[in-house]
Amino acid sequence: MPHVLQVWSFILISWPVVVFIILAIIRLKFPPEPQPNCYLAPRNLPSAGFFPFLQTVLCDSDARCKGTPYTPEDLLPRLSDISSLRL
Repeated sequence: MPHVLQVWSFILISWPVVVFIILAIIRLKFPPEPQPNCYLAPRNLPSAGFFPFLQTVLCDSDARCKGTPYTPEDLLPRLSDISSLRL
């Protein structure tokens, strides 16, 4: 019985080491490439309420990357479009 425990202990210790070595080899073979910054428009979270969140998910699906962070001025045209829809 002790032989089985030794083999089991070896397996439990060696498999994470093997996985780590495989990941290290992959990382060396395919080094990371720098990517440009990507800023997405702000979205309503579920804590804002179900319907605003649902509106953001269904109607504002413009997931365009922007190279600079969004400012309030960037969002004003979107807000004025919404206010012009009210009668």
